[in-house]
Amino acid sequence: MRLETSCRAARLRARGGFWFGLVAALAGGSLAWSGCGSSAGTEAGSTSSGSGGTGGEGGQGGGGGGACGPGTILCGTACVATASDPANCGGCDNKCEAGEVCSVGQCALQCSGGTEKCGNLCVTTASDPLNCGMCGNACAAGEVCSAGQCGVQCAGGTEKCGNLCVTTASDPLNCGMCGNACAAGEVCSGGQCGVQCAGGSTKCGNLCVSTATDPANCGMCGNACAAGEVCSAGQCGVQCAGGSTKCGNLCVTTATDPANCGMCGNACAAGEACSGGQCGFQCAGGTVQCGNICTNTTFDPANCGVCGNACPGAPNATATCAQGSCSFACAAPFENCNLSAADGCEVNTSTSLTNCGGCGVACAALPNATPACAGGICGLGACNPGFDDCDGNAQNGCESNLGNDKNNCGGCGIVCSGNLACAAGSCVVAGCYGPLTPVQTIQLDASWSSNTDTNFHPQGMTYDEAAGNLVIVLQDAPQLRIVSLAGLLLNTVIVSPTGPNVFDYLTSVAADANFYYFADYTCNNGCPDLFRVGKGGGVPTQISNEIAAYGGYPLAIGGGKMFRGEIIANTYDYTSLNQIRVSDLATPDTVTQTHTIPIARGIGDLTWDGSTLWALGYSHDSSPNRDVDLLKIDPVTGAVLETHLNVYNPGAPYNPSGLAYAQGHLYVLNYSETSGVGSTLTKLACQ
Repeated sequence: MRLETSCRAARLRARGGFWFGLVAALAGGSLAWSGCGSSAGTEAGSTSSGSGGTGGEGGQGGGGGGACGPGTILCGTACVATASDPANCGGCDNKCEAGEVCSVGQCALQCSGGTEKCGNLCVTTASDPLNCGMCGNACAAGEVCSAGQCGVQCAGGTEKCGNLCVTTASDPLNCGMCGNACAAGEVCSGGQCGVQCAGGSTKCGNLCVSTATDPANCGMCGNACAAGEVCSAGQCGVQCAGGSTKCGNLCVTTATDPANCGMCGNACAAGEACSGGQCGFQCAGGTVQCGNICTNTTFDPANCGVCGNACPGAPNATATCAQGSCSFACAAPFENCNLSAADGCEVNTSTSLTNCGGCGVACAALPNATPACAGGICGLGACNPGFDDCDGNAQNGCESNLGNDKNNCGGCGIVCSGNLACAAGSCVVAGCYGPLTPVQTIQLDASWSSNTDTNFHPQGMTYDEAAGNLVIVLQDAPQLRIVSLAGLLLNTVIVSPTGPNVFDYLTSVAADANFYYFADYTCNNGCPDLFRVGKGGGVPTQISNEIAAYGGYPLAIGGGKMFRGEIIANTYDYTSLNQIRVSDLATPDTVTQTHTIPIARGIGDLTWDGSTLWALGYSHDSSPNRDVDLLKIDPVTGAVLETHLNVYNPGAPYNPSGLAYAQGHLYVLNYSETSGVGSTLTKLACQ
């Protein structure tokens, strides 16, 4: 090929850019034409690049620079169309193999997206002046290629811009009129440059296309139909649907298409429109002529109400026209939940937690977990650290605490067998075993823990596993003291009596994940009564009105059960048998088991160590001694598993009154009988 022919081909490629919705350049290939001299600058205009020359209509053709036009990027010193250039296919320096072509930015053996293979290029023979109608058929000087025919005029609704026939309504190089190139990032829609597509078209790259018929973007951007296929109703196939006709590689409506009016290839002349399959200057059937087409402005989004009124696009939506008024239709799964046209369809209902599957459908909070929305369905997202969804039920969230769940210890399905318990995510020997050794005495603040004239001294104690703190009940004050394992007062929970009851002898306390439970031994209506209160305090709820024979009514909760201890005989003779009554926590008034315990003195308090019960021998200021006695008890049979007598003696003025198991240790509360002298905690090491 002679030099001027090569340069002419390069100039044609440069002027072609993106055309009729194709991301490939008209003839493909590189836009560099180094060595073409002044003629390159004269013809190329605004796409001048390379060695330059005298400059043309669009620029001075200087030192080989300038921004690349739409559809091209800078590779080295040249602007190239990576959608069709086999030397830079999809990106700079990505060369296709011998025999391959570059089609829609992909190296392949066949051309797709409605283009045809001519040599090693994919071209549009309907408009390529080098391959007009078929490969190698170059139009003569001064001619253009329109509808696959060489001539001096453009047909089929296109306009002549230089040596090309273009659609000024959508060509970003000739938007609205020849030579009006849109800026970087803009598209040409309805002959206007902007950032959104109007008239019902979709933005694909820097083009506005109809994804219903565009073989390069069929159904969605970038979905190119294979060789021999057409795009009809957004689906690639070999046949056209919906009353359209296959003309070449396109599905068209021959009743209105000025490029295929009445039949394939019958292009209307300049100024004519196609109506009812006939070219002419008047439209029929209630349509009006808008430019070179006959359309119904009642529902045409490109000419809504009047010619040229293109309905504006909106994010995640397609412009629509109904009764001559513009609107938009959301593209699933997006919705216009705020009812504002300014931001279009702003919500993705397939992932939005507050609009999951539809506007206003919020995913509910889940225990120990973060909710998620997937595919428009609310479900379980991520579990909080230390928790997991072991039962597979998203409704109860991540129900298993892997740190202490015996059936899911450290992970779902890991079961601690036999007497093993789960602690910190590992199976360990359950609970506490003797011998018991005092390892620390912890001093409590005298301002609230000593005996006073009103007898507000600490009486019972429990461990709140959920919070990691001790809870101490004050005997004659409606208060629960929240204390750290180091003896620091953290909070005070006020419990207020209801009805005729007046709390005057609070004796014991227990806790589960949500509530504190406490007993009032000598309230006005012949108690002891059992109450429950939220961990924030407030008005308690009475859950039992069972009259015990006698004793301090100690409480413990474990394994879904409530355990209550009492002296059988109404006497402090320190020789009486004692009993522990067992009930389900949900129905505390229904006793399911009663265990008789041969403890020398009354049961002062009970605690649960994860698998068994521990009982503290009752003591007070008139008892023979102040020794601490502890019994380990089987919660099912009531059998005494271990007996530890005289574990320690706190000495005057202290009396043991509370017991709690926490983090591998037993804690005994020694209340002070002397005003101004604080009570203490004795920490016992378990084996």
